[in-house]
Amino acid sequence: MPIAVRKCDVLVVGGGIAGTGVARDLALRGADTILVEKEDFGSGTTSKSSRLIHGGLRYLETMEFGLVREGLKERETLLHIAPHLVKPLMFAMPVYENSRRGKTILGAALTAYDMLSYGKSLPNHSYISRGEALKILPYINEKGLKGAFTYFDAQADMVERLCLENALDAEAHGAIVLNHTALNGLKIKDRKIIAASIYAEDGNISVIEPSVIINATGPWLDIFLRDKAGIEGRNMTTTKGVHIISEGDTNCALVINSHEDGRVMFVIPWMGRLLIGTTDTKFEGKPEDATARISDVRYILDKLERYAPGIRIDESMAYSGLRPLARKDVANPSKISRNYKIIDHSAEGIENMVSIAGSKITEYRSMSEKVGDIVSKILGIKSKSYTAETPLLGSGLIPPQPGWMGDASYDKLISLYGSRAEGVIEIAGSNPRLREKICQHNADILAEVQFSVREEHATTLQDFMLRRSGIGYSACMGIDGLDKAAREMASILGWSQARTEREKQEYIAYIGASTLIRN
Repeated sequence: MPIAVRKCDVLVVGGGIAGTGVARDLALRGADTILVEKEDFGSGTTSKSSRLIHGGLRYLETMEFGLVREGLKERETLLHIAPHLVKPLMFAMPVYENSRRGKTILGAALTAYDMLSYGKSLPNHSYISRGEALKILPYINEKGLKGAFTYFDAQADMVERLCLENALDAEAHGAIVLNHTALNGLKIKDRKIIAASIYAEDGNISVIEPSVIINATGPWLDIFLRDKAGIEGRNMTTTKGVHIISEGDTNCALVINSHEDGRVMFVIPWMGRLLIGTTDTKFEGKPEDATARISDVRYILDKLERYAPGIRIDESMAYSGLRPLARKDVANPSKISRNYKIIDHSAEGIENMVSIAGSKITEYRSMSEKVGDIVSKILGIKSKSYTAETPLLGSGLIPPQPGWMGDASYDKLISLYGSRAEGVIEIAGSNPRLREKICQHNADILAEVQFSVREEHATTLQDFMLRRSGIGYSACMGIDGLDKAAREMASILGWSQARTEREKQEYIAYIGASTLIRN
């Protein structure tokens, strides 16, 4: 088999929010960029987060004012460049007679939070009475309740699509973005990486000859350095966070400040359900082995029983993810800084590789800009970053609702695709069959399958069900629409019956692993 060889300015390894953000930044500067992701865009750490876009109120306690200010500034930027994906969300923090952090302390912290978010579009915090608190949080513990503080941050329901749109925008500006494509090995000569071999699921092999390589592999950072570049060491600390998805709905997120261990937990309205979490425990081992254990779920349930007893949990789904944190030896995992670190590997014998350790989703864009500045200096590119003022692809004019489309389907399309929903509507408009719902528990229509495959690099059922449409996070977990979606993908991609069945079984196995709470 002939092997294609291609030179480029930058090879980005890792298609999470950090890698796609860096690829977009460099592509907009005019750098010849290639991005490779071994699974799907946003399928790792990015999709296992709390899906919040925030400054990090609790980081004020550790005096990380710069990190908080950067987060608040980026929150505003994302509200501007991705208004279809990033939405304001109100949070409420109850105040109790025995609160570890009382009214005075919380009020001072929120005042500082407001001051650090100068230039924002969101309202300042306020204090509400006990009665008002119970109206918006009817499920919380009433014993000793004095009132509550409310404040605003933001939320990205489908943070996977925020990641995807960064990849698509990079592609629109000339980058090559490849999911389901793994880096096989690196060739190093005279302190530089001169070649990288990559292979796709279809068996195609390519050799990339980059001027610079970016390691954006998240919790796999140290493993990548050891196995691919021969660099030993610990740059990364990983902590595990587990979330439960349950039935229920609310317009306000609850902030639980635990008396027992000082940790913060959230009950977040999410896609018509509740997203509850998270835990924060040190994790040692392979990132792919991080699972939600009974002890993790019990920790969450115990907190709910004490602070929000009115919530009845349906343990329909739980997911576990790792926080890739810049290494710091701290006994309490919650005290490890969430600040990111950009690592130049010149001192370790490789002059043209940069790694990213850490980074919250909120700061992905500003972090990407800093990486872009470093790479641009190496490459001699004079262009500045344009990502703060350049909206993402779906932020344009929202298309009108066609007469044949119901309100629920239209609202879902706009929430997922923004202005790009026009492409889905055009596909469905030309074929009435594609206007059908994929299943009766979701508003998504078959035309989305066509659009996701043709325009959004979806090549597996998991790509579509979990990271393009979010159907897999609904009450039926996508099972009720699985056959219909599989048939549609098979017809587009030419799958054999055996491939179609394998895709379905792999999806069911993934969902089973998400619902199984392991000992």
